Amino acid sequence: MSDSLDFDGLQLGDLVNFVTKDYSDTLTEIILKTATSTHTIKQGRKNSLPPTMVVVELVRLSEYDNKLYDETSGHQIKEKVQVKCMWYAKIQGKERFHERWFNRSVLEKVEIESEWDSNFSLNKVVTLRTSLAAEKEANAIIKAHLEYAKTSLQYKFETDTSSFFPPKLVVTAIGKLKEKNITYNERTGKIAKWGTSREHKCMWYDADSGKFSERFFPEEALIVYEGDKFNPLNNSESTIWEYRDYNSQSDSQSNVS
Repeated sequence: MSDSLDFDGLQLGDLVNFVTKDYSDTLTEIILKTATSTHTIKQGRKNSLPPTMVVVELVRLSEYDNKLYDETSGHQIKEKVQVKCMWYAKIQGKERFHERWFNRSVLEKVEIESEWDSNFSLNKVVTLRTSLAAEKEANAIIKAHLEYAKTSLQYKFETDTSSFFPPKLVVTAIGKLKEKNITYNERTGKIAKWGTSREHKCMWYDADSGKFSERFFPEEALIVYEGDKFNPLNNSESTIWEYRDYNSQSDSQSNVS
């Protein structure tokens, strides 16, 4: 990434998490057993995890042209780097693609090592780039199960992010390249805004409404769908076999839910 396009380490198409995701407690039940008693501790919320999002626009505010600090207290009220993110959520039978602006400091970048196809064409099956986080999260959950399984406690570790997994889309129109997707600050000469180079119209089936929906998506928010690559278990063979070998031990006292 060049210095001119460095928005505090972020660029278009990056995946990010809201900072509270690290503090979300999905260990929902612990059972302590002795010879004479059983004690159950319940805590946490399996649906409290915020979704992984994709960066679709970046803005660097000028301290000359924007009010970044409160004039009476001196407290900072807005950060220079603002990040627009997109994510998918299906709540109470209604599915929507959402967008919102965030201060840079409340977002943590998700590192994804895999290479994915971004060669878009008419009728191509694509999906939101946030799908890439599914394998990473699944491996983290499996690892947590293995660690807890080494103890003599019975526990329930629940994580439900299925409502954030985006549907498969079909490209119905290829967008034209935008002439001005980057704008500069007149005072400093630095890049002030970095938006999408073009948008593609996509269609998907909403199973709950029984209808097809259609909208435009920033190109940087999409990747070409590659079938089995999106099944986290296909790329986690060594972890799964470790999990099976552990549970095959006859002296295991753990109950993994």
